[in-house]
Amino acid sequence: MSDLIENYIVKEEKINIEGIPCLRYIPEIKQDKLETIIFYHGLGSDKESQRIRGYILSSFGYQVIVPDAKHHGERDAKFTEDPLQLSRYFWQAILQSIDESEILIDNIIEKYNGDRDNIFVTGHSMGGFTSAGVFTHNEKIRGAAPLNGSFNWKVSNNSLREVHGHRDIEIEEEKTVDILDPILHKNKIKDRHILILHGEKDTEVDIEPQRLFYREMKDQMENLNMIEYEDLGHFVTTNMMEDLIKWIKDLNNNGY
Repeated sequence: MSDLIENYIVKEEKINIEGIPCLRYIPEIKQDKLETIIFYHGLGSDKESQRIRGYILSSFGYQVIVPDAKHHGERDAKFTEDPLQLSRYFWQAILQSIDESEILIDNIIEKYNGDRDNIFVTGHSMGGFTSAGVFTHNEKIRGAAPLNGSFNWKVSNNSLREVHGHRDIEIEEEKTVDILDPILHKNKIKDRHILILHGEKDTEVDIEPQRLFYREMKDQMENLNMIEYEDLGHFVTTNMMEDLIKWIKDLNNNGY
């Protein structure tokens, strides 16, 4: 990160936003309003497991908010159950995060000094699906950068079923997933900012649905980028973190 010179002292605090337990990372920076990144964790994880990522992102000058998803962390965690059964909570957690995103964002702006014009979402795996959904259905979000996630839910859901046996989704829940699928809402996202970051050899969340989304949208979107990481599986690397930070910095430096 040689050209990313900011390294701010960061403070961590635990907050609760209308029933949503979060970790908040605040850089020691002299600004009234803080550019903010919301980071969504993956299936079976929690906010505490994202501490190092929160500190890294915040050290470059961003307020970072990491919420616990439904059925994770302080919210009736299901970690002790059979890992093979955790998939039943995958879409429940994502849909709940979309439902409560308005509350989360409004509080970030009104109570936590968030810059309403500079709120970004990211997250890994399930958190990558979540960030895509929250971005699509909330126009207050400036940009989204899912890590090993998906903007192409129906195709990804079929892939998850084949690979992991995600078969416990309720009929009504699946209908909602199909309705909210970001790829079906092109008009909501085509004039906004997206960076897709994905491991080329990811065997947990197949990269192909993201490639399909990128190919379908690239001629309609001026501000759509995709980075594939050669030989990388289902992991978040320092290269990914660097590319995410550079992307946000470039948006601001170039006035996009």
